[in-house]
Amino acid sequence: MIRTFTALTRQIRRSYCVTAKRASIIHTLKEQSPKINEADVTSLLDHAPELSHYNPELWRKSYDFLISQQNFSLDSYLKIIALYPKILTTSHEIIFKQLEAWRACQFGERRFQDLITKHPALIQHGNEKKLTRRMGFLQSFVTTPKNVWRIMMSSPEVAIEPEPIIEAKFKYLMEEMLLEVPEIVDSDVFSHTLEHIKMRHIFLDRLGMYKYRNPKKDIRHEKRTNPKLSQIVDTSDKRFACKICYVTLEEYEIFKVLIKREWQRKEIHDEDENFDDLRIDQGIDNI
Repeated sequence: MIRTFTALTRQIRRSYCVTAKRASIIHTLKEQSPKINEADVTSLLDHAPELSHYNPELWRKSYDFLISQQNFSLDSYLKIIALYPKILTTSHEIIFKQLEAWRACQFGERRFQDLITKHPALIQHGNEKKLTRRMGFLQSFVTTPKNVWRIMMSSPEVAIEPEPIIEAKFKYLMEEMLLEVPEIVDSDVFSHTLEHIKMRHIFLDRLGMYKYRNPKKDIRHEKRTNPKLSQIVDTSDKRFACKICYVTLEEYEIFKVLIKREWQRKEIHDEDENFDDLRIDQGIDNI
C-alpha cells in the first residue's frame, strides 16, 4: 500500500514538473512574440513530449537565432524544432556555417527556407565543400539549381546518398525509361531503390503499357499515354497493380518473385562468362 502511494506521488510530481516546463516554454516564447499561438506550441509538445525536457532558455535562443537572425517564419521555426530538436542544443555558430553552406547552393532564399523547413535534418550536412561537389554532380543530370532543389524537396536522400547509387538511378531513368528531366523532378523517384524502379517499369513494359518516346522528337510536341513517373513509383503495390496496371495484386507479387529469379540467373550467367573469359585470357598468356 505504501509502495503504491509512493509510486503515485512520484508520478504526480513528474506530471507536475512536465506541466510546469511546458508552461514555462510557452511563456518564454510568448515573451518573444505576441503572435505566438499557444495552441500551436501545445500541439507540438503533445506530439513530441520529449521537447518539454529542453530548457526554456534554449527555446528562447533558438527563436532569436532562427527568426530574428535567419529570417525564418514562426511556422517554420516550430516545424524545424519538431523535426530536428537537435537544433536546440547545437552551437549557433555551427548551425550558421551549415545554413550558409546551403544558401551557397543558389536555390534562392525562399526555396532554401522551404527546403530547411521541410527537411531540417539536412542542416547537419551543410558542409560547403561537400555540397559544392554534390550540386555539381546533380546538376550534371538536371542542369539547374532549381531542378536540384525540386529533387531534394521530394527526395532529400540525394544530398547524402553515395553518388554511384544516384548515378545508376539517373542512367536507368534516362537511358532505359527514356525520361526527360521535367518528368523526373516531379516525382519522389530517388526515395526508392533502383530495384523498385526497375520492377515497376519492367512490369509495365511487359504488359505493353509503357510506350517509349522518339529521342528525335521534342518532348513538348510528343504525346504519350504512359502513367506519370510518380504514379509508377510512388504508389503502394496494390494501387500500382490495380489502378495503374489493371491487374490483381497477386499477379504483381508473383511477377516480383519471378523477376528476382530472372536477375539472379542472369547474374550467375554473367559471372560464368566472366570466369570463362578470364580462363581464355590466361591460356593465351601462357602460350
